[in-house]
Amino acid sequence: MRWNRKSVLHSTVEAAIELGVPANARRCLAEESDLSELTQVYGVTVPVLPDYTLLKSPDRAEFHHRVENAAAMLRKRYGNSQACLKPSESGSGARITSGITLSETTTLSTAADEDWA
Repeated sequence: MRWNRKSVLHSTVEAAIELGVPANARRCLAEESDLSELTQVYGVTVPVLPDYTLLKSPDRAEFHHRVENAAAMLRKRYGNSQACLKPSESGSGARITSGITLSETTTLSTAADEDWA
């Protein structure tokens, strides 16, 4: 586990999809948090905001699909209309793309391309 990455705090997109749709946002966040690497490996739960770990893929289209799924879950599960994208390997707030409108596919695609590169 790499402690200097935010990915230990959040479930992967794929794991979150497997949950289905929990009854309410609070329960959903708790269940997603239980799927995080931090909880799975060490049994530690910490307060988090809704977020997902986007695993890198050598296939650009697959990565775009993960970004689209994450955006859809943030919209449907939490009612978010905007989000940020931050590569987990960059430290101290570097390379954050903020103000991404989750319903705009062009914006999502551009952000995914920048993160995938």
